[in-house]
Amino acid sequence: MCYAGINKGLAAIAAAMILAASRSGATAALYQEMGESLPDLLRSLRRQVPDMLPKAYRWVAEMREIAAFGGAEDEATRQIFNGFSQLFDQIARDVAGEQRASDALKQFFP
Repeated sequence: MCYAGINKGLAAIAAAMILAASRSGATAALYQEMGESLPDLLRSLRRQVPDMLPKAYRWVAEMREIAAFGGAEDEATRQIFNGFSQLFDQIARDVAGEQRASDALKQFFP
């Protein structure tokens, strides 16, 4: 659970921020900054984010499980992973539908 939370949580954070950059017209700047300051992470996400798209529907329940695993006394962890669950649900619906978000995520990585 902890490994999946870190691994898939990083994909969720990246997807959320790439989509925010796309909506605000800042994808080129984000890509450049990541290339300069986080090149290893950018390389990893180049594979991880596009590979996540067809699996996002499966990650919805997994994020809920990780939220519950965080425990009743860890409200912050529960909120974070329930939020990731909602994000993956949105992405899964997009993949099955309009594909605007999934196209933006794919296009971020040349």
